Amino acid sequence: RDCGALARIMPELDALWGRPHPLEADSGVRAMRVIDHAAAGRHTLA
Repeated sequence: RDCGALARIMPELDALWGRPHPLEADSGVRAMRVIDHAAAGRHTLA
């Protein structure tokens, strides 16, 4: 995200940063935690 790649590849996901989420301070951080959790558990993302 820091290099701008996320905005180019997945602008919808990049747009979540800075938006509040009830379980996290930031929706972008929450989305990345969910993706990391799915990847660690060998769950499919689709």
